[in-house]
Amino acid sequence: MDMKKTAQAIKKYDNYIVTSHINTEGDAIGSELAVYHLVKQLGKHAVVINNDLVPERYLFLPDADKIARWNDWEFKDYNNSIIVDCPTVERCGNIAPAVQRSRIKINIDHHVSNVNFGDFNWVEPDASSCGEMIFNLYKELGLNINEEIATMLYVAILTDTGSFRYDSTTLETHQVAGELIKIGVKPDKVAEKVYEAKGLNDIELLSKALSTIRVEHNNKIAYIYVTKKMLEETGTLPDRTDGFVDFARSIKGAEISMFFREDMDNPKRVHVGFRSKGRVNVNMLASRFGGGGHPKASGCVLEGSLKYVIDVVLKEAKEFLV
Repeated sequence: MDMKKTAQAIKKYDNYIVTSHINTEGDAIGSELAVYHLVKQLGKHAVVINNDLVPERYLFLPDADKIARWNDWEFKDYNNSIIVDCPTVERCGNIAPAVQRSRIKINIDHHVSNVNFGDFNWVEPDASSCGEMIFNLYKELGLNINEEIATMLYVAILTDTGSFRYDSTTLETHQVAGELIKIGVKPDKVAEKVYEAKGLNDIELLSKALSTIRVEHNNKIAYIYVTKKMLEETGTLPDRTDGFVDFARSIKGAEISMFFREDMDNPKRVHVGFRSKGRVNVNMLASRFGGGGHPKASGCVLEGSLKYVIDVVLKEAKEFLV
């Protein structure tokens, strides 16, 4: 389904839950806030609800304080939903039952693993980010993008392109970013908020994580991990590990890089992030474990001890390099 039909659907219905995937990051947060304002400009009602709290680094975004957590909200007055940057309903976490009950589900995403779960599906795997898609949706609807909305969209694009380093970054991506800057976005200020506002405990956690980096298979596989104990010792929230996988990815010769993190609530559950800078499609690797994402950036969640999960994932990863 194309953008025009999605725009028509948003205009037709009302009373939206706007949500995204668990463990939200920049593209999810920026896109859903921009969608919230899009819906409000159309004179309709919406609430943004997520499975998790907003990561600290994104609290500077306008209206980030309006994002509710699933257990703080009554859903009964919102009977439709707009889901952004989320390949399956299940990835919405505790919001999933409310999404499933929605009379109309509008699915906006750029993951190649998206299963088209909505009543209206606008999925563009070649898009750099949902933020870039939402920018085009504003243009399609003839709506105003002010400096605040531009900042939301810029953060979405910046973070999901790895600061414009990933190969999903296109000429159009830079053109959109340029328009957002023209509107009033301050790239240096945004970068400082997103990437440089670290506490000493964040650096302590990074130090511990860097000591875990390992390479396998003639340096073609590199991984890094964080345990629950590391998080507790440093007093650091899990969202502060965003970007740790890039240290493994930066190792020369690494075709597959991985980040493993023990769950804070259940140490027998491990979050796994995959990255590729070569020929390997890590979306296919993640799908073997019930996860998914993009060909060069994907993830999954597995049950088991950290050692067990690392061993199992390494075994599968090595098969992709045969």
